[in-house]
Amino acid sequence: MTGVPSSLDPGKVLQVARSTATAFRVEFPEGNMPDNNQRYWRCVVLWECHGLSWARGLGVSYAPELEGVVAGGIRQIITLEPHGQFWLPTLDYPVKYSKGHGIDGISTDRLLWSRDTVRKTRKVDVTSRPQMEAKELPEFHRIAALQLPATLSGKLKNLAEQWRGASATDVEVVEAGLNYLRKQGFEYTLEPGSYLGPRALEEFVFQRRIGFCEHFSAAFATLMRAAGVPTRVVMGYLGGEMSMTGTHLIVRQSDAHSWVEVWLEGSGWTRIDPTAALAPGRVTLDLQSYLLGDEEALERQRNSLIWRAVQQTRLLWDQLNYQWYKLVVSFDEDSQFGWLSWLGFGGVRQVYLLIGSLVLVILVMVVLTVWLRRPAREQDPWRRAWGHFCQRLETLGLPARRVSEGPLDYAGRIGADRPKIMELAQQYVDARYGSSHGSLKSFEKDIRDIR
Repeated sequence: MTGVPSSLDPGKVLQVARSTATAFRVEFPEGNMPDNNQRYWRCVVLWECHGLSWARGLGVSYAPELEGVVAGGIRQIITLEPHGQFWLPTLDYPVKYSKGHGIDGISTDRLLWSRDTVRKTRKVDVTSRPQMEAKELPEFHRIAALQLPATLSGKLKNLAEQWRGASATDVEVVEAGLNYLRKQGFEYTLEPGSYLGPRALEEFVFQRRIGFCEHFSAAFATLMRAAGVPTRVVMGYLGGEMSMTGTHLIVRQSDAHSWVEVWLEGSGWTRIDPTAALAPGRVTLDLQSYLLGDEEALERQRNSLIWRAVQQTRLLWDQLNYQWYKLVVSFDEDSQFGWLSWLGFGGVRQVYLLIGSLVLVILVMVVLTVWLRRPAREQDPWRRAWGHFCQRLETLGLPARRVSEGPLDYAGRIGADRPKIMELAQQYVDARYGSSHGSLKSFEKDIRDIR
């Protein structure tokens, strides 16, 4: 899966959201995991407006990260599946990250970027703030955040101007736009059909009024710009599912989502989710649960034996994959030296660690060789007991049995004056080769009693 795309065209996010594959997993080391409706995972910010289509626009420039303890920060350890792009998901808004792991930095629009495309599983340790401090909006950002397509129709401009004319502040303009979505019969669906051509936005806003999150965010952002409110579109993921062990969160491709950020004086960039205004249940439930319908239907599904079995199997498989990555795949150089430090060898020079490792390998090979060359254990209990008998006679100072000597011949050679030895040899022969089924326990006891 490529994951969230780097540009927004009608249907792109929807295509990603149809998959239930894992996008990434998240641990919260400090235990301060936000509620589902606040888990907005930021991946791509779009500035260039073309109506229902949006593109990156501005080039990547970097902001300084914060040092030390971040007040109110939420630390996340994210294990990201490969997606072939440069973005690294984080909660809104990343301010600090651990060095290494191929991270390029935090951009001025608060994205965490990789130095190269993510083509293998990647671990990211990052801290985010739920809201950034308001600063002055740079003029070139303001110009970019108000840019409109030349093909925007007069009807759409008139609608935005009505909102502006009836509002005293940008906050009221935003509320007017959200009310329009709530009251004009718009519908959130996975089957919105296609919107094509230069009149696609007008068709969505005034005629069909059905769409997925990408349609609502693109349309709302365009109309906000037409009303004079600096706006940009953000794409990423929303929500996440708790793992079966409760140790981490699983964010799937079906959690793909897009929303809007508007610049409000005194507040800075502020998240506005048109989907939440139209379909508030979507921000508290995963996509599949929300689309199931009413709460009773959802509860019936969750109580069914088949649903629980499928759910537990899926979570178990995800847990196995995650543990395999943590314990095997990600055991890189940093992990190895961290483990050695925990054992107390952190200050040992690498050459000594290498020599010690070679010695340890040689010792293991020697032990393994000795173990493999040990005599095989006799499986026949009577043969095993006869071996003990012969060893017992040797400890009493009697001659050892010759390799070619049978039991009776051996007993006759050394036990002419010891009838008990002849008796036990005959008992062994009868039990192992004859029809007699003598008592093995009694035989072993007689061996111990020989003097």
